[in-house]
Amino acid sequence: MALEQVFRRLDDLDGSELDLDSTPVSFALEGVQYSIDLTRTNAEKLREALAPFIAAARTEGFEQARHLTRSQRTMKRRAIREWARENNLEVSDRGRISDAVLDAYASQGTQRTRS
Repeated sequence: MALEQVFRRLDDLDGSELDLDSTPVSFALEGVQYSIDLTRTNAEKLREALAPFIAAARTEGFEQARHLTRSQRTMKRRAIREWARENNLEVSDRGRISDAVLDAYASQGTQRTRS
């Protein structure tokens, strides 16, 4: 007796079979990271539905901040403080950097990080 085992990847939304080269779609909402297997068509529908919200949103950059080493975070905070002083923004030598300074720093083209 022969036994054949077949594994199929299915779209989490409609149950249709996925292509072999398909990859999960990842997104985050309110601090929760999600991953969903979708056909290209359904993935595009999701992207189209989220597009107006993404266009109006700010990038937080927290994901990158978690991957920085302590010395990298220190250097990043030092650079933000230096930039703030050069732009006549009030910033302390130590401690938390205010949201106003972080937002101003982010708006000048760099990614916002928490300190």
